[in-house]
Amino acid sequence: MRILLLLLLLFSNIYADISGTVFRDLPINGTELNRYGLFEDNEFGVDGVTVKAYNANGEEVTTASTAEDGTYNLSISEDGDYRIEFSNWPAYLKESPDGDNLNSSIKFAKNGDSVDFGLHNPDDFTSTTDPELITSIYFNGATSGDSGDLKSLVVWNYSDTDAKSYEVLANKSDIGSVWGLAYDTRTKDIYTSAILKRHIGLPDKDGDGNGDIGVIYKINRDTKAIEEFYRFSSDEAGTIGDDETRRLPETTDPSTDADAFDKVGNIGLGDIEISSDGKTIYVVNIYNSKLYFIDTTTKDITDSIDIPRECNDPDDSRPFALKYDDGELYVGVTCSAYNSGEKNDLEAYVKNIGGGNFEKVINYSLYYQNADDKKGGAYVAVGGDGTKYGDEFNPWIHDWSEFETKADFRIKPQPILADIEFIYRNKKKYMVMGFLDREGLQTGYKTMIQMLVMKRMMMKTFFWDLQGGRFS
Repeated sequence: MRILLLLLLLFSNIYADISGTVFRDLPINGTELNRYGLFEDNEFGVDGVTVKAYNANGEEVTTASTAEDGTYNLSISEDGDYRIEFSNWPAYLKESPDGDNLNSSIKFAKNGDSVDFGLHNPDDFTSTTDPELITSIYFNGATSGDSGDLKSLVVWNYSDTDAKSYEVLANKSDIGSVWGLAYDTRTKDIYTSAILKRHIGLPDKDGDGNGDIGVIYKINRDTKAIEEFYRFSSDEAGTIGDDETRRLPETTDPSTDADAFDKVGNIGLGDIEISSDGKTIYVVNIYNSKLYFIDTTTKDITDSIDIPRECNDPDDSRPFALKYDDGELYVGVTCSAYNSGEKNDLEAYVKNIGGGNFEKVINYSLYYQNADDKKGGAYVAVGGDGTKYGDEFNPWIHDWSEFETKADFRIKPQPILADIEFIYRNKKKYMVMGFLDREGLQTGYKTMIQMLVMKRMMMKTFFWDLQGGRFS
């Protein structure tokens, strides 16, 4: 019996298959760096990759395609050495870098071996667990005088929790109020786009009497040199008066800025992104509902595409969010119910653009309250005693009188799908959608109109399981 068992084991080893996993190589796992080329706990498989085995004579013996979890199995019937070749993976993925030069798409194995293969997106690369973060900051007042000397764009290290440890990249006099951000890792250039926020000024660099609402700026991270990268005309981006017309003070004193109230979210630019090769800036134009492609070298528009307006009232469509990920563009649109005034018309949808056409990724209603566990509430203000005010989104409003008064707050939560990001969690890829409350752009701290303390801007995030097609 022992001899028979030994023979069976030997026989099984001789004719064992070659198997393994093709995986998405991620640079980091929480607070620790991963090692490229090594299949780690937080990494997941890549499906649809072709795997072929060739014998010593160069003859193809068998082929397989990786499953959804990235695994494959090559049925081998003869002992010997085999050349394993991987091919047909997504274009945005490349062979992962490996210090030992072992992670090649061509590997050599014996039957019975386990052979893994790592693929990574160079856009994901990082060599640190303490990256720099860049954000815009908003202060009341004009872009001139004492107010103009206040910071508008800052950078600091992720691990640095000192409130005053940031480095100023640009002041308000340089760029005014901005929102969209994109970074070119090759040149260390930061691109940022103007946004209309009530009570906060915009430069008027061309002297036409209007704030520069359609401008994208380029700022070098190291030299802090600032230049105007691209300017959309008033016909393309809309208009708002200059700081003097808006009667914005050269201090942080209160102001009225009445004209900006209804224009917030209706004119100017939304988010911006940059291509993997750094050759193209993508920008959402809110005012004319177009997606633009701008060459970073020539600064010319190379293409523009109409963003689908699929709300019940097409004129209620407000594009804003934008993300370039794994070689594809994602655009987020809010159905604002600005004209209809109907809560049932509140909706958000994300479109993916590939081959010049938009395809739906997700759309869902924004008319909900906190009873919906999967989407959470629209709380917009928290009192000193912890009381939360505002538990649902509302159609976009036109006038100050439409606000509700709750304690020391003026509230009327109005959704803007303002950001799209992607994260990896539990071996899955999730799309994260960030919602800005339009009211945060319409109000300010201790501004005019009864001098009430207004709430800050709020971002609400939802997680969408791309594989499971559900909220998480």
